[in-house]
Amino acid sequence: MIEDGIVKNLGVTGKISGGEYVGSIGAYIDNGNIQNIYSNVEIVGKTSYTGGIVGYISNTNVQNCINTNNVIGNHFVGGIVGTCDDKSDIKYCYNLGIIKGNQAIGGISGHSSGGLSSVSGQDVIEFCYNLGEVNKAKSGSNNSGGICGDLSTGKLSNVYNSGKIIGDYEVGAIAGQIGRRTSGLEGSIKSAYFLKGTSSKGVGSNPSNISNIETYELLESQMPKVIDVIQNQIEIDGETVNVWKEDTNNINNGYPILFWQ
Repeated sequence: MIEDGIVKNLGVTGKISGGEYVGSIGAYIDNGNIQNIYSNVEIVGKTSYTGGIVGYISNTNVQNCINTNNVIGNHFVGGIVGTCDDKSDIKYCYNLGIIKGNQAIGGISGHSSGGLSSVSGQDVIEFCYNLGEVNKAKSGSNNSGGICGDLSTGKLSNVYNSGKIIGDYEVGAIAGQIGRRTSGLEGSIKSAYFLKGTSSKGVGSNPSNISNIETYELLESQMPKVIDVIQNQIEIDGETVNVWKEDTNNINNGYPILFWQ
């Protein structure tokens, strides 16, 4: 476990396997900052919380991270993070690897719970994209999503997915499920785009009947132009920069890439 720490500017390769809480640079990180991580590590987790970068984060910021290898787990499996909890942020990240699991499987995060108590804040997943396939590890899987498998209470915005999503129940090109069936907790999705054919719909299940959902299906020819609607600006070292830029060198099938790529 890493607590009150900073991990940044690392490149890691190899293979890691374990039981619960498995990730390439951290198993469980609380109140931390993760920045500029490149992971080409094959990850295998046997139980819960398996992520390409971190297995579980709480009150932690994850930025500028990429996963390029396969991540296989059981419950709460994500290309960047297995579970994102308690006011955590995932920004400016992307996944290229194949993600497999049985419940709550996502290209970026398997599960975004945001903390279940009234004093906990919502997680934020924004300015991210997924190109990797999200698939079931065995029959009977549920909550499979291109960006997040189970978006219980988090906020998701300015993202896109072009990876194929395969599952048995609650399957969506952006999120497998949003909200919770019994608690009434709400997530939200804004400005989320997906390639036609990756899944039949943007969100697989909406048991709380949340209305704050904006997902849009695009043809292959339209995907490069998604930059026009997800673009935003941020301050870096006193300079204003665009979050997204055009893929002029065709390193990403012509789809928009992030400012640091």
